[in-house]
Amino acid sequence: MSQRIIEKYDDRVPVIVNSYPRSNVAMLAKKKYIVPSDITMGRFVNNVRKNMDNINSSQALYMYVGNVLVSNTILMSQVYEMYKSDDGFLYITYALENTFG
Repeated sequence: MSQRIIEKYDDRVPVIVNSYPRSNVAMLAKKKYIVPSDITMGRFVNNVRKNMDNINSSQALYMYVGNVLVSNTILMSQVYEMYKSDDGFLYITYALENTFG
């Protein structure tokens, strides 16, 4: 399935985003994304944050690829090349942390 996505959208990265296991976090409206390869991880995090229900400004959103907290300045194409899974998708896990109060 990822191969069809890559062939159809050669300038994009297939990403699946899931919440951290056993965490009580805001849910996403969707989990599968076709992300432009030329945006940064930080911009992707901001886009995902906008799609979350019940998240407030006092919560920080962290995204992990495997067990690695990826820099916000790296391009999604670079993240994909470094961490893509055998099935061709990039799996990202998110968690929230209260930063104030």
